[in-house]
Amino acid sequence: MLSLVDSLYCVCSELQGNGLSGRIPDEIGDCFALKILNLERNQLSGEIPRRIYWNEVLQFLWLGDNLLVGTLSPDMCQLTGLWCFNVQRNNLTGSIPDNIGDCKSFQILDLSYNQLTGEIPFDIEFPQLVTLALQGNKLTGRIPEAIGLIQLLSILDLSNNHLTGTIPPILGNLNYTTMLMLSGNNLTGSIPPELGNMSNLKYL
Repeated sequence: MLSLVDSLYCVCSELQGNGLSGRIPDEIGDCFALKILNLERNQLSGEIPRRIYWNEVLQFLWLGDNLLVGTLSPDMCQLTGLWCFNVQRNNLTGSIPDNIGDCKSFQILDLSYNQLTGEIPFDIEFPQLVTLALQGNKLTGRIPEAIGLIQLLSILDLSNNHLTGTIPPILGNLNYTTMLMLSGNNLTGSIPPELGNMSNLKYL
């Protein structure tokens, strides 16, 4: 017999890759036992219901490849058990919430290919983060040095934005990083020799 989590996963799998349209119902936020919500690859529009962000047990939120609009709510960090937050390939605008560093449980954060603007928050440091994908937006400013403190980070993709400044030498501390992608920005200066300390780096 399937467990609750397995059953929810099957339900969510049936919802991905369909032709679903319209808004995501606010009432989904009232499913307080929901741990996995996967609605990727549909034609869903409107904003992400803020009531979703108050689900204390939600662990996996995958809304990528839809037509979602609006901004990222600071309430996203109310999801204290969330380890995967993926909204790639939508039409989200505005900036990354300043309190994003409070989302301590994140392991995968994928905000790629939206229309996000502003700077990457300086305290974007997640102790368990494995993937940080911010590519394909309109982000400006410098690469925060705090990223170099994310010890478990495996994939870092900041490519195709409008980032400026130099490559922080502290990125050389990322011993588990296999992919470092910074192309398509406006970075200047030299390549830090500290990048040679990235012993697991396979793609630069």
